[in-house]
Amino acid sequence: MFCRNPESDFTRNRKLSFREYIQFMLQMQSKSVSNAVNICRAYLKHGGDETETMLLIQKYLTPVRYNRKYPIHLSPKRNRDFMYRVT
Repeated sequence: MFCRNPESDFTRNRKLSFREYIQFMLQMQSKSVSNAVNICRAYLKHGGDETETMLLIQKYLTPVRYNRKYPIHLSPKRNRDFMYRVT
């Protein structure tokens, strides 16, 4: 790797604020990131009520098969056998 100024290149003199970090993540145009931010925002809005948060997660995320070799009529025995897809 070639670097012209090794003492100044690849360094950061300031840390990103929370607001700048969230804006950066949202500008990446990732649907899953924006849904995760919306779920966190709703969690804080409802005062940390876990029931409301779980309802939001079930609303925005749907389970899909991790391994498509499973027959359709078989369901995995563990929740970790599912991946979640943003709807």
